[in-house]
Amino acid sequence: TMLYLLLRSVGEKGKLGDVKRVCAMREALLCIEIGGQSFQSVQESLMRAAIHPNYVMHDDGRRFLGFVLSLQPHLTRSLHKTIKSQLPRCRKSMLVQYGELYHTAWKRATGPVLHTLEHDCLQDLASHAINTASPPLSSAIRQVLSVFHSKKKFKAVDEMLARIYEPILWRSFKVANASVRLQAAQLLAEAFPVQDPEASAKDFEDGLTRQITVLDGLLKDSVPGVREVGVHCVCRVLSVYLEVLPLHTTTSFLALMIKHLAVDSAAASVRVAVLRGLGVVLDNHLSHPLLAGR
Repeated sequence: TMLYLLLRSVGEKGKLGDVKRVCAMREALLCIEIGGQSFQSVQESLMRAAIHPNYVMHDDGRRFLGFVLSLQPHLTRSLHKTIKSQLPRCRKSMLVQYGELYHTAWKRATGPVLHTLEHDCLQDLASHAINTASPPLSSAIRQVLSVFHSKKKFKAVDEMLARIYEPILWRSFKVANASVRLQAAQLLAEAFPVQDPEASAKDFEDGLTRQITVLDGLLKDSVPGVREVGVHCVCRVLSVYLEVLPLHTTTSFLALMIKHLAVDSAAASVRVAVLRGLGVVLDNHLSHPLLAGR
């Protein structure tokens, strides 16, 4: 019955009621040998469910897909591949729901499936967001990851992001490809600070110093487009995390933007970014004394 409902729910006449019933019977999948020959037709229906609006955009559907994503590593990778292929064509609202889906699966997963979700799914998404040649795809993937960034107040999420970003993010700021540096900056702006909440005081300070060095390098980048994104990134950080940064770092960033980048002769877009960015910084009332008279 569950397999019949699953097949019907992803068909042309599929209804939300079918999705709800499939979700209620989801544990029936535990009785099927995943990877066996008889599972092939079931897997095809699951792949269709992973991109069906009735599943992605509704709680019961995401609950079911989150269950499926956390069943078995091979199945997790297959669903991830299907989802990733759809991201360039998704609306913003659907991208956010995919983020919620990954988060649901990550919370319930353990063992090999958890490792697969973190490294073959989430780290894979972050790597594509940085390295893709398509800016719209990079933006779409960051929208998916934004669900995790918005939950950084939870230590488990913060630690996981720091761990999976570590091997791919920092090296991206040293490559010759300006697009990679730019997209890495966009990801850092949304994930800052990238840190293990359980790190020692020294490790936290060292990590913060590394990120400050990266931000400074973005503001001084030789490519105007990277400098522009660097301004957006630094201003967002100053607006949200001003009290975390050392005072000399904050004043140094402000001086660099106001005295140099605000009169950047190479790119009007950089000058405009400074004006808009300082408006964002002013949203933090702690910045007012620092900007007075500048």
